[in-house]
Amino acid sequence: IYCSPMNRARETLAEIIKSHKEVEPVFLDKLVELNYGGFEGLTKQEIEAKFGHYLDERVKKGIDFKYPEGESVAELIGRISIVLEMLKKKHFGQTVLIVGHSNANKAMLHLIVDFPKEDFYELYHPHDLIYIVDMKEEKPKVKHKYAGKKHGEGIVRLKWK
Repeated sequence: IYCSPMNRARETLAEIIKSHKEVEPVFLDKLVELNYGGFEGLTKQEIEAKFGHYLDERVKKGIDFKYPEGESVAELIGRISIVLEMLKKKHFGQTVLIVGHSNANKAMLHLIVDFPKEDFYELYHPHDLIYIVDMKEEKPKVKHKYAGKKHGEGIVRLKWK
């Protein structure tokens, strides 16, 4: 089990570990959520008042937009790719559980199934969503499961292009 050291992920991990006491979790700083920098903790109205010009720039630049004093989604994808490469080398053929955050998890899915970067913000990832990725074959198979609910096939999207 690999986990972000952030509190929200640790809370989820605490529930998981109740059923997997024999597994010692590893905390990785690279699994933390996207750093929203100056946007962190602000409402949409507060962001518009303080950083109005940045919102237009975010739309224009997409994943290359860097949050003031934070990071871009492109940078997030870069750090998540380092995690996936390490996991592939260290745990090939094994089962690995990753407890992360919405955007970090979306970055992983982007890298695993290679969905278009332009669709990053369209991928829906609520807090109770679990992705199960089978990478035994050439093309990874993805299933999703809402905590306590039935499995679905593929990736959950806000809309399809």
